[in-house]
Amino acid sequence: PDRGTIVLSYASSMGFNFIPYIVSCFYEEAGNKEIEFIFEQRPTPETVKLFQDGIIDIGFGSKTDSPDMVFSPIYTERMVVVVPFGHPLAGRKSVRLEEIEGEGLVTWKKCCASRLEIEHLYEQVGITPRIAYEVQDEVMITGIVAKGLGVGIVPRLLGRDYQNVTMLDIENLEASRTMYMIWPNNYFFSPVARKFRDFVIRRMAEFREETVRF
Repeated sequence: PDRGTIVLSYASSMGFNFIPYIVSCFYEEAGNKEIEFIFEQRPTPETVKLFQDGIIDIGFGSKTDSPDMVFSPIYTERMVVVVPFGHPLAGRKSVRLEEIEGEGLVTWKKCCASRLEIEHLYEQVGITPRIAYEVQDEVMITGIVAKGLGVGIVPRLLGRDYQNVTMLDIENLEASRTMYMIWPNNYFFSPVARKFRDFVIRRMAEFREETVRF
């Protein structure tokens, strides 16, 4: 359990802070210095397929309709509306989704689990999003929004603010997203992968108690 390689697959938003944070914490414990990581940034449906192909050891991402997979909650983050500087709503702190109903929405491709969560938010207020651009990650969403080509709904990344856009809280909705550690049911973990999985579960329990920022 003290030597080997772990292949991680993770959603793009988790690569900004969480993955570097949890790996650095893992290396702080004695006996882990000889364990190496290989990183694969993939949408959650692709992560599930990589398990089926035997390519990865542990996944991180959103929850999908995959009954053969275990989804262990890691953290929950708030979703916010992002608008470009100079937008009529940019001076506000919060907004209702109905106020951006007619605007072009920059959002994830349909293959991304977060796209379903955005569509669910719109369903709760009885409106249909007008999709302007479909992309693969939050960086591209906010980059397009910053150029005045639409608005977006993205997670308020823990420990990181987006650049060149204004973030607005969403009113009257429980707008949040939970991220998970993922592995198949009845999965045979390698010793190093099991060690890392158990560490993540333990460390994130401490994180919730200490309100540590990563």
